Amino acid sequence: MVRSRKIRRQLRKSFDTEDIGLLSRVGGSAAADVLLSGFEHFLDQVDAAYAQSDEKLKLAARNLQISSDELTEANHELEALNAAMRGMLGALGQGLMLFGRDGVCGGTYSSACLTLFGAPPLGRPVADVLGLCEDFRSSFQAAVELAFGDGVTTTFDDVMAAAPRRVTQPDGRNIDVSYRPIRDPRDRLTSILVIATGPAAAVPQR
Repeated sequence: MVRSRKIRRQLRKSFDTEDIGLLSRVGGSAAADVLLSGFEHFLDQVDAAYAQSDEKLKLAARNLQISSDELTEANHELEALNAAMRGMLGALGQGLMLFGRDGVCGGTYSSACLTLFGAPPLGRPVADVLGLCEDFRSSFQAAVELAFGDGVTTTFDDVMAAAPRRVTQPDGRNIDVSYRPIRDPRDRLTSILVIATGPAAAVPQR
């Protein structure tokens, strides 16, 4: 039987030879002869274990490569989808932005927000982005806290009815605002989508 390179390397390391017959001939004692007589079978078992381990390692490596390729492809598809979504949201001409329980806007927003509000909403309190005056801020904050509160019995629309539906910008433009709930699979409110529509939301002429 042709031994694997691993077995041959171990034999050279331990006995300075790969020749099992030579080891048998130089045993020199009955005990050594008995030990060496079963050595071939022992090496067969070790070789089989090495081969099985190598096959498992190759299979794991193939599975890892397949998983890596699938993940890369999924990421590319997600990037393309995000790019398409940003393009479609920008074409709508409406300012779309998300904020969470803390009232701070996240990184998902449409390009129209820059035109409507003059700056990216990312990391800013939504009340600041909308330019709410002090009178509106208190009612808005109360509505948001109630919407995200536990055990809410009223509908989202009823709760957000207290939030301002029109805001005036420093340049005098009036912007209409509406709100939509974003929920997780358990129907828990995770964020609120703000939809802002103003004069800048008109579709450009071509």
